Amino acid sequence: MPKIESVVRTPRGKEITKETKKKSKFKCFFKRKSAVGDSSQNQNVCKSKKQEALPTIEESCLILYASYEIRQGKVEVTCPDTGCEDGGSLFITELQELVPEEVWNLRERLKLFREIEEDPTRCWCPKPTCEGVCSSQDEVPLKVKQKITCPECQLNFCSKCLSDWHPNPDCQEAPPPHSFAIPADLKNVIKRCPFCNIFIERDAGCAQMFCKRCHHMFCWHCLTILDYDYLLRHYTSGPCKGKLGHSRISVLFYRIQFIGIVLGFGLVAILASPLLIVMAPCVCMYGAVCHNRK
Repeated sequence: MPKIESVVRTPRGKEITKETKKKSKFKCFFKRKSAVGDSSQNQNVCKSKKQEALPTIEESCLILYASYEIRQGKVEVTCPDTGCEDGGSLFITELQELVPEEVWNLRERLKLFREIEEDPTRCWCPKPTCEGVCSSQDEVPLKVKQKITCPECQLNFCSKCLSDWHPNPDCQEAPPPHSFAIPADLKNVIKRCPFCNIFIERDAGCAQMFCKRCHHMFCWHCLTILDYDYLLRHYTSGPCKGKLGHSRISVLFYRIQFIGIVLGFGLVAILASPLLIVMAPCVCMYGAVCHNRK
């Protein structure tokens, strides 16, 4: 029998002490095998309010899962149990011990990116060959026009338009930000999100892109926002016709499936509406009775 190690999780990855465990209703934890064992055996992976027994997670599978989540841009790795109702995340020290060093370094890098993105007084140096972190003067937000100097490469640039520093009050009169230009050989691979302006790389596959920073959908070819194009009509006409990256049969199957789901929910709502109308007064009366008892 391989050794089983209990790993305690909290909703935000914090350690559970005896005091917090008494006060908190969160009881979720999982057990992982420190060595490969019999996969047919079942162990408690996650104990939530229902105390359900789930298949044991092998350590190798857990490493692959955590590494994949981090490579997808996630700083916090959520519970591997899809049925977990507590929405917990893996303990930070356990995560560091679990994943390879290169993956952990990537996670720390992503964490730094997030901290800088959420800080209105800091930004990355706009020079592609520099990775310096620049700060504003006297903690003034960077959206206010000011001269910023990179501590690494000593580049002076405008905090508002990220171009080389210019005394012109209007940034539109400034020269184009050559330091932010994408090389010609990478223009088909790297583009900017039309909504938040962050760099996005596309290797292959679907041309309908999803930005993980601003959570908007857009077309890779023409950068049109596609947040409400649920049927992919953008790729049936116009300059992007047939450029989705999928066959016509797969697109047709997707549309039929989407329409079927929408019609199914609508049918359920129509059939359930009489029952809801009948139950509404009963629910109101029950709530009034409970309120009077208090």
